[in-house]
Amino acid sequence: MAATGRGPFRRVRGPGAVTGRPVGPGGRVVLWVLLAVAVVVAAALGWRARPGPDHLQWGEQPLVLVYHTHATEAFLPDLPGGDRPDRDIHRDAFTRDARRSIRAVGQALARRLAERGLDVVWSGTVYDAASRDDAYERARAGLKELLARHSSIRVALDVHRNATSTRVQVGGQPAAGVLLVVGAGHPGWHRNLALAEALADRLERIHPGLVRGIALKPWHYNQDLLPGSLIVEIGGAENTLAESLRTARWVADALVEALAIRPDRPPARPTILPPAPHGKAFLPGAGGPGAG
Repeated sequence: MAATGRGPFRRVRGPGAVTGRPVGPGGRVVLWVLLAVAVVVAAALGWRARPGPDHLQWGEQPLVLVYHTHATEAFLPDLPGGDRPDRDIHRDAFTRDARRSIRAVGQALARRLAERGLDVVWSGTVYDAASRDDAYERARAGLKELLARHSSIRVALDVHRNATSTRVQVGGQPAAGVLLVVGAGHPGWHRNLALAEALADRLERIHPGLVRGIALKPWHYNQDLLPGSLIVEIGGAENTLAESLRTARWVADALVEALAIRPDRPPARPTILPPAPHGKAFLPGAGGPGAG
């Protein structure tokens, strides 16, 4: 490509060039402005659509699986427009940005488990992009695949955020509350309940007031696929991501204690959960796949 002419105006000739049309200083300024706008727009789109990793693993024989049936659940204070007066938590508290969604919380929980010496696998696969109504059905297929690939898994945590937000002051800092959900719509539900009770007990000992309770609901939530399965709802739509990340580490610490794993020993398998106690009946709750 050749440039001809002198002075501030230069005519560019070559393949694809438009000849005979000068580009002056004003034109160059416009081009630079357009380029700058394009870079800003591309960066913004990249921030919104950046997927991040969708599968992380620590160790060869993972004991714990962390995944998300509702991976787009997010926290309004950390989202653009999250402080609008007309915001709707059931419509607006969602994002595909992995860094600002519940996936960041689940990943933090998994990392803390790994720091404590457990082999862990975290799956950030998004099952609710098209619709949350049938996300559990799509997650079921993904969960079966993960369990088949990692036969060593003994605990599966489906990490959500709840619609209801609670805060607890811990060491002068706000932390998000935790709700554990056990699906009682399958024969082995009592084994998951025993794990939930052990986890809630350890978490209350670490920081009293963090646990909102254990909700038993007459559906399976895919917890029939593995004894030792729970829904762990960390924070709510109006909690901040920072509050939920803070709590996620404590949930991991409590799980390590609930599984009777000691830092000075190799990771152990979970204690065998007891059979259903006589006369134990599940508490009725809102049925169907509405958790989270």
